[in-house]
Amino acid sequence: MALAIALIPVTAVSAQKITPGSTCKTMNQKVVYQNKTYTCTKSGKKLIWNKGVVLKKPTPTPTPTPTSTPNKATPTMSAGVKAALDNLAQFPKSKETPQALIYYFGPNAEKDISDQIIKNAEVTMKFFVDFYQDSKPYPIFYGSEKDVDWIIAEWKKLGYADAIGSKKFEDSVSNLSRRAAQTNNFMIGSDNRLPQTPMILAGLRSAILNSNLQMNIDHHVVHGIQGRITGGNDGRLGTWAREGGAVFYGWAVLDKSPAVDEIYRKFGRSDYASERRSQSNPVGPWTAPKINLLNFNESQWLDTLKVLEGNGIYDDRIYCDLELCQLNYTTGPLLYERLVGEYGHQKVMDWWYEMRTTTDWKVAFEKVFKLNVNDWYKQSAIPYLMKEYQAWK
Repeated sequence: MALAIALIPVTAVSAQKITPGSTCKTMNQKVVYQNKTYTCTKSGKKLIWNKGVVLKKPTPTPTPTPTSTPNKATPTMSAGVKAALDNLAQFPKSKETPQALIYYFGPNAEKDISDQIIKNAEVTMKFFVDFYQDSKPYPIFYGSEKDVDWIIAEWKKLGYADAIGSKKFEDSVSNLSRRAAQTNNFMIGSDNRLPQTPMILAGLRSAILNSNLQMNIDHHVVHGIQGRITGGNDGRLGTWAREGGAVFYGWAVLDKSPAVDEIYRKFGRSDYASERRSQSNPVGPWTAPKINLLNFNESQWLDTLKVLEGNGIYDDRIYCDLELCQLNYTTGPLLYERLVGEYGHQKVMDWWYEMRTTTDWKVAFEKVFKLNVNDWYKQSAIPYLMKEYQAWK
């Protein structure tokens, strides 16, 4: 039987104390209270809280002994990177998160992958607690490649088809089914057509574990958060603004994530520096083919950034489908790094929130940062990109 779990702070459930045998409302709901995880179970005709399970204390990750040989994968931190990370280190400021997470794990979902999803999704939500407050649980779907039909059936049960109309719903189903057909690959994403912008992970175990699982989880939970902060207008963000934001904050959350489980240990400990180093190679596999960013002058960079804003609109979303658009995932996060380093994380969240009042992301940008985006490109972003890519060497 498939499993749907809601992990909700006790303050979101009741002002009263949780005690074994007291009544609850939602079957299988889990609540953390006074160092125990309580589950809502059925006893006769009533729903009651069980005795609870004591939370295990996390095992500290041992600090590696320094050696005389520096790690070549970790670059020296530039002043720009340090400025961004120093600002991010101030967050979150709230001690509690009101946000609930609800998980829909398919009949063939693997427990170790499910556990990793729960860990990383919780950390991501906690990071955004100062800006992301919604009473509706954030939905996450996960199953094996055999669970695609089950996921679609769950969407229908949750009323997604009625909520968005048959056309948009069929577009979502078609996208999921198309990606499912790539049996040597896997699917992970966040569909902003659907209510609450759920995270979706489905595919072969081997394919999932040959990817950066933690980064992909963080990245797509951030997409869902973008959707809620912008009031559902995240699809109207310029494409570097949408994808670059998810990658950048995915890097940032990795620094706050729990120790990597055995299923992921072969990739090493992921953190901001290692992910940035891997994905920002100016001539590497993450860069659009046949492009050497080290050769770009100011004019070429300006033309490139204009492309990365998006080259079309479909289904009320801006998209970018040119070869150059791969840079949304590599150059895009460096643009966010510059924004956070200059203006701070608070201002960036203000920009996303401003999308509630206008669907033009450039208008929202200028209102919050007091600078036209083209002028920001020329005065700040392009010099920063040129310097950081040169430093990558």
